[in-house]
Amino acid sequence: MIAVQQLWRYGPTGGRVELKIAPVAPEVRVTSRQVLSLDDDRMVMAVDLHVAITRVGLFKLSFPLPEGLEVEALSGPALSHWTDTQEGAQRVITLHLNGRTLGDQTFALTLGGAAPRAQAAWPFPRLLVREATKQTADALVVPGKGLRLRAVDREKVTQLDPRAIGGQQVGSLAFRLLQEDWVLRIGIETLEPWVTAQALQEVTLREGQTLTRLALRYRVENAAVKSARLKLPGLGDERARTVRATGSAVSEIVRVADTPDLWEIRFQRGIAGETDVQIEFQGLATSERGQETVATPEFVGARQTVQFVAVRSGGRLELEGGTLPRGWTKVDWSAVPATLQNHGDRSVPALCFRVAEPEGPLAVTVRRHAVAEALKLRVTQGDLTTLFAPNGAFLTAVELKVDVLEKSTLRVRLPQGAKLFNTFVNGESVSAVREGDAYLFYVSPNTAGDRAASVRLVYSASAAAAKSVGLVGPSLSVPLENVTWRVVIPPGYDLDHYSGGLRLREERAASSFGIEDYRALVSSKRSADAREAMSFFKQANSWASSGDQEKASEALSRVSNNVSLDAASNEDARVQLRNLKTQQTVLGLNTRRQRLYLDNRADSTRNASLEQAATLNPFMQGKVNFNPQQVDQLLMGNTAEENTALRGIATRIVDQQLGAEPPPGALDVTLSERGRVFTFTRSLQVDGGAPLELTLGIGRISRISWGMTIGLLLGVVGLAALTLQRRPA
Repeated sequence: MIAVQQLWRYGPTGGRVELKIAPVAPEVRVTSRQVLSLDDDRMVMAVDLHVAITRVGLFKLSFPLPEGLEVEALSGPALSHWTDTQEGAQRVITLHLNGRTLGDQTFALTLGGAAPRAQAAWPFPRLLVREATKQTADALVVPGKGLRLRAVDREKVTQLDPRAIGGQQVGSLAFRLLQEDWVLRIGIETLEPWVTAQALQEVTLREGQTLTRLALRYRVENAAVKSARLKLPGLGDERARTVRATGSAVSEIVRVADTPDLWEIRFQRGIAGETDVQIEFQGLATSERGQETVATPEFVGARQTVQFVAVRSGGRLELEGGTLPRGWTKVDWSAVPATLQNHGDRSVPALCFRVAEPEGPLAVTVRRHAVAEALKLRVTQGDLTTLFAPNGAFLTAVELKVDVLEKSTLRVRLPQGAKLFNTFVNGESVSAVREGDAYLFYVSPNTAGDRAASVRLVYSASAAAAKSVGLVGPSLSVPLENVTWRVVIPPGYDLDHYSGGLRLREERAASSFGIEDYRALVSSKRSADAREAMSFFKQANSWASSGDQEKASEALSRVSNNVSLDAASNEDARVQLRNLKTQQTVLGLNTRRQRLYLDNRADSTRNASLEQAATLNPFMQGKVNFNPQQVDQLLMGNTAEENTALRGIATRIVDQQLGAEPPPGALDVTLSERGRVFTFTRSLQVDGGAPLELTLGIGRISRISWGMTIGLLLGVVGLAALTLQRRPA
């Protein structure tokens, strides 16, 4: 660039003037802030250039590229584009400006390259703008984990407090570069990582199988590590095939070659700070003479370890620690850090130890006990009604009110030769399976949520026509309480005497029962069933809206199979049931997908929306119900194609479940009370397997009683004797 400069010069005559034109150079002042981040494998240099151009404008700026660095980003308001050229052995970066540029301009520059190895004097990268007339810079060097820096040689460089220019990380160095010919060399020293570990080994002993879970928390200081090694002693080939490791930073776990017990946990990136790892494996129990051996892992390279061992039992096993080897100390479960405990299992283990430099493995004595019967069902009330026929056959209806702690099987034995007509649970027909001389069927709690259930079954039996009839009730697999047995004797017969385990409480005469009474009873029952079904339908919608999906599903299932409703209501219930189960299945599949992502996520592929949805997911918190208004929130982070695929899979699963044949509908039997009704009661039947027994003496009622007949005969005899006495000799 040139500028016109006027110079006045007087000649010999005194009147002549000369005008000379002299070039004027631009003035460029450059100040910069350079932040160099060093890591174990990469370095990044971020530069903020502040350029002040005065006098005349410039069209471009340039600087030599420091050795070992590449331009990753270059921007600025006045920048048009930039080019990379080779000038001899040096590469030059040229910043082409939008035009002739004056005034203050700013540029942001990012350079990246391979990190230098540890060395005594590493030259700091030199970045100088060639057009600058004056240039100063503030340099901040930030070391990564495992690096220690110090200034070993500096000329025309002033060392600063790193906090003065924004350096907050421990070990950072700050300098002010005063002139262009400054010299700065930095000593780089690598530090060994300091690794500590906390471990909880949970061993679950089952019948013929052991399951081991290792909860590890590594703490890495000084330097980052990309892998960790540990020894798992005593693993055979079968158990080794089941070893797997999970964790937010875990990539895989592999067996080290030529060392059977040594395993290596590989991380997705360099780990510094704390990270959690879970290792699981299982196999057949190797117990000999009632003992199981528990060996602790050995953490290779860890400077300090804190280990806990918990032993749990499953099924009918009782555990005993016996003599403890040196290094094993029995502790309370509350002494184990909560961060290591399995939040999915809140039970307290049978044995808990703290282990420090163990002398050897622990021998656990295992004792097996016989299975103890646990009552999951309890009959709180039993009502039996038996209707006699004159030929000796009788029909019995059994109605039970059952407290259900857990859905389980009820075993019923009927009298010998009896025929089962139907079985109802909570008003719905169920399938009964014949096993020997017993019938088995499931009893589940009522939808109302009061943990109660109603059971009704009807069977017929026959007895020889005789004056004494023996009645035998059903045998149950659970005790009975508050037993009431009503026996209806047809007209023309009466009860002479009885014996058995029940006592007679009431006797009454039953009115006649005709066809119109039967029709009215059936109509009333169907109306009541229809009202109850509609009530369940409304309650199901209320439960679904409030988030109680389990109760809503059970209620809709009952309504869809109710024969008392019209076909339109049944179809509406089936559609709602299908939609509800499909929604539940979609969320279940999505929860499994979220869990898989959380166990294998990496910083480079983070999905913030999916992580937020996993935080809101109630299934991840151990709950079984969800708010239908939050379904879209729970599916956040999925693409439209992924949601379509989940719904397609869920539809196939639900179609297969709902396509199963329902139990065949059974006809209920109505017992008409006509004749004499005798009510027998019993407060408690402890042994449910022992049947209820009654022996009834039943006789026919004659039109003329025996007392009247005998009286008439005695009167006739008396009159005859009196007549003979009055006859003359």
